[in-house]
Amino acid sequence: MPPGDQPFGLISEESSNRALFLLGVASGQQTEIVKNSNPRYGVSRGRSSPDGRWISFHAIPGPEARRVYVVPFKGAVLQDEKAWIPITDGEGTERYADWSPDGNLLYFLSERDGFRCIRGQRLDPATKHLVGPPFDVYHFHHARQPIGTVDPIVISPTVAREAVFSMIETTGTIRMATLDRR
Repeated sequence: MPPGDQPFGLISEESSNRALFLLGVASGQQTEIVKNSNPRYGVSRGRSSPDGRWISFHAIPGPEARRVYVVPFKGAVLQDEKAWIPITDGEGTERYADWSPDGNLLYFLSERDGFRCIRGQRLDPATKHLVGPPFDVYHFHHARQPIGTVDPIVISPTVAREAVFSMIETTGTIRMATLDRR
């Protein structure tokens, strides 16, 4: 760690989703590290890669759009948007990315096919640029086990050795009764 630097902890965000901050462990000081230069756009859900050298997040360019990016982590410094590496193409709502244990894959929620599903994208180990096209991990195209009816922050994937996410199972029962007409 360079002289004068302090250990840092969490990557946090404003409640308005306008920037990601790095929180100094000892001082409690927050430093903006990712911020969209356009005040209409926000960023959200910053996640550090397993090796601590990268941050994934999604940008919020409008009410229905979300796009996943990664950026090199350089400590308590605001990252220029030119350094952002796009992981998704911005054609759909894709957000809440999480790293694979080796840091060479990102999993994220995608709504590009009209359903909320989980997709993945392989990344170059050194540069984190895309390796091949994104791929489908799991589709939720059935009425009994949708993940589309739940707030996406609640069901966003978390990855360790296996992906973990919340899901609601909906069922219904029709009962018939004969009314007693006394």
